[in-house]
Amino acid sequence: MMEEKKQQPLTNQVLYVLGQLNQAYRAYNTSLPSHIRVQLTTTFYQYYKWLLHWRIPFRFDQVQRCYLPPASLHNSMSGAY
Repeated sequence: MMEEKKQQPLTNQVLYVLGQLNQAYRAYNTSLPSHIRVQLTTTFYQYYKWLLHWRIPFRFDQVQRCYLPPASLHNSMSGAY
């Protein structure tokens, strides 16, 4: 069996995942029903783990209160990471 070569995700994929991560982060609220909190936590965790799996650098901006890509990725938008 041939081993499948894994390609790094494209810039637009990384930005999409960061967007989903931020959406789950912003939506989480302790006043929500527990099943919704679990769903949001699971979603957040899946996207967070995807970024770690691909070793995508990202940071949390305290002022904007969101996860952001490194400036080089955000500014390049070249389509390949």
